Amino acid sequence: MKEADSGINCRLLAFLTTTELYPEGIQAYWKPFVDCLVNPKTEECQFYEKKSWEPDVYDLNPVSSWEPDLPDVYKVGGDVSQPKVRSRVEPVYTLVARQARIQGTVLLQAIVTRDGGIQILRVIRPLGYGLEESAAEALSKWTFHPATLMGQPVNVTLFIEVNFNLKH
Repeated sequence: MKEADSGINCRLLAFLTTTELYPEGIQAYWKPFVDCLVNPKTEECQFYEKKSWEPDVYDLNPVSSWEPDLPDVYKVGGDVSQPKVRSRVEPVYTLVARQARIQGTVLLQAIVTRDGGIQILRVIRPLGYGLEESAAEALSKWTFHPATLMGQPVNVTLFIEVNFNLKH
């Protein structure tokens, strides 16, 4: 394994043994993504594959009826207000990504909690080069004014895009 000099514990992983389900030390938000690499035909994996291509302006992938079941977690809309960012931390552009001139958008699914924290659930659209970890690490430090339902704070699920663009 090779450590990337990015300020983040970022490892290039090449192989798993037959008894390993996930690479050692993998962050929990990567596990659903890896599961979908192994078994991409599930409704869940097809839902997130479609989500990774949004906006799908050509509507090439039909809409799945599957929705994630997240108990005690609401979707923004109707009577559920959107959370508002109180403070944010910008992600670090990893050295290896900068050297490779990688640009694009990482898409993550997260829960903004009723106390204004955030929990990263899964990687949906990766870029590689440690940028997903950088995005998740930065987002984990954000604080929010929570979403509300009838004036009471509630947990909500969001899809969060983190853009990485090299400035010329």
